[in-house]
Amino acid sequence: MLLWIKKFWREMSESSRPVFFQKYVLPFLALFFTWGLIGNIVLINIDTNSLQKKTGEVTEINIKIERGKYTHYPLYIKLKNNQNEFRLTDTFENNFSNLQDQILKGDRITLYIRYKWQAILGWGKYYDIYQIDKDGKTLFNLSTVISEKKSQVKIFVFFSLILWGWYFINRL
Repeated sequence: MLLWIKKFWREMSESSRPVFFQKYVLPFLALFFTWGLIGNIVLINIDTNSLQKKTGEVTEINIKIERGKYTHYPLYIKLKNNQNEFRLTDTFENNFSNLQDQILKGDRITLYIRYKWQAILGWGKYYDIYQIDKDGKTLFNLSTVISEKKSQVKIFVFFSLILWGWYFINRL
């Protein structure tokens, strides 16, 4: 490992920028977009049977601020029998007011979330909501998330093909 780091450091200072980019940065970018592609393909092929069910009484439902590189305003739901807060990303903010009207404190709902391996593979958070059911009725459908993920697949395919093609052409 130490030899690899020394070689990397030496090439970083001795190689031209285009050579260094094509040797080290380009394959990393290609892997990054390929990971995103695989994660999205897995997510567009899931159903509620491949998700975890969390059922409980709603103790809190509101929009909260998440600060980081960007500011987000996801909808958070807290269940009485669970110490974690579940979140619906602000990608689906058009559904927030309808959900807040239909889900009240004290209501018993079922949330569908991913398993940890699915969250890691799909670049999300473990407590992201994928479907919400109340009284046998679906209030937020998994198909909404799947259609959003399908639109992202095209971007990941495009960049993966371009970057891997560029990498292999330069390696030849």
